[in-house]
Amino acid sequence: MDMFSLDKPIIGDLARVHLIKRIFEIANEDRCRILDVGCGEGQLWLPFLDRVDHLEISGIDRDQEKIEEGKRELKKINLVCGNIYELSSFFPEKHFNIVVSTQVFSYLRSLKKALDEIQRLLVENGKLLFTVGCTKYRKSWKDQFRRRIAGWFLEKHYFREYDEKELEDILLKSGFQVEDTRFYTIHPLKEIHNRVVAESNKNRFLRLWKQMEDLLVQDDGFKKQGRPYCLSLFMECRKVQS
Repeated sequence: MDMFSLDKPIIGDLARVHLIKRIFEIANEDRCRILDVGCGEGQLWLPFLDRVDHLEISGIDRDQEKIEEGKRELKKINLVCGNIYELSSFFPEKHFNIVVSTQVFSYLRSLKKALDEIQRLLVENGKLLFTVGCTKYRKSWKDQFRRRIAGWFLEKHYFREYDEKELEDILLKSGFQVEDTRFYTIHPLKEIHNRVVAESNKNRFLRLWKQMEDLLVQDDGFKKQGRPYCLSLFMECRKVQS
């Protein structure tokens, strides 16, 4: 699927765009089952509603208002209000081929507990695709400490910021093997794309933006020194044990 040929504009950062691209590359089965964890109103799927007939998509979020709003627009998607730590109360085990989550894991007090729940719901060799903010590289230990303390008291504040090694260790303990890790940057272009560019040009702009980032991540200097300038991290994992 050429995702950039859509009539509706795709809005978001490139880590999320890459996640969507991977979903449609992987989901080639007749009835591939996908779960979006922390789906909000289901906005991830809005541009693709005319291309998901071969997919069985569910979403879960703890915000009842967002779920009700999503149900009004997303008739083809099963949206449920519930807690990420109780996924197996809402869905059967070994049911989903793919679980996705965008910018949610940093808000969780127990990422390991959430990953254990996700692991239960995936079929053997099922995929977990997610994005998180990776601004940890650009913060002093004092900034990180302040944000962590604030996370104990403010429910929607970041509780913890991870780097890719910390995430890989937690994923391994929950029965996942990391297969791909990608860093994305160019924050000013994200704001221009989302707020300023006309809807008729958004996807064309996004295609050029992704081509530029793909070139950037191949640069030797960026590989060695680029992470402090990145804002988003994408990871693709496979379930390797029950």
